[in-house]
Amino acid sequence: MPTTETKACNVCGHTKPLTTYQRITNSRGQTYHRRTCKPCWNIAHRNPNYTPIYNDGHTKECGTCHVVKPYDQFGRKNGKIKGKCKECYNTYYREYFANKDNMAKQVARARRRKTEMGPVAFRARQHGLTEAQYYELYNKYDGKCWICKTREATTIDHDHACCDKAYGCAKCVRGVLCGLCNSMLGLARDEEQNLINADEYLLLSEKDAEDL
Repeated sequence: MPTTETKACNVCGHTKPLTTYQRITNSRGQTYHRRTCKPCWNIAHRNPNYTPIYNDGHTKECGTCHVVKPYDQFGRKNGKIKGKCKECYNTYYREYFANKDNMAKQVARARRRKTEMGPVAFRARQHGLTEAQYYELYNKYDGKCWICKTREATTIDHDHACCDKAYGCAKCVRGVLCGLCNSMLGLARDEEQNLINADEYLLLSEKDAEDL
């Protein structure tokens, strides 16, 4: 590791701050700065056939199908638009998980992480929550389902319309439910009118029974 804050690039020969050199960590955990500065390294390794991806702030070119599409047809990661559109992304993973070996690897990986983290922390992380945030939701009704208030809350419920992640994000989370109430929302397709209609139907059925 250099003791000074600057070093000379072995390509251009100019003495530059260490911040202009890539920081590298080898397999033994030793950290050092590359001998070539970032500008010289980029020039040397630039692909001459590279064409910049079109992006005007509202539409973007997919890096796979190369079709210019609106932002809403791209997923997001860490607040940034992904380079691959949703259609190509889904196609890739359908083909990937069609391979049984790939599926087995992902299942084994998930089981390993669940064992290392613990089931509660693992479930919370899937939804973008910390373990403390999960228990804050869980303890709101003393560990009971937020809807029926009788059965134990075992499932994190999230708004499927919020984002395109499989388990949603922290903003998607609505509460914690029991399995039956969570299934009820799923079967109603999260549509409020379906639940209102079901409630009116039950009230009407009770009234008809009283009239008999």
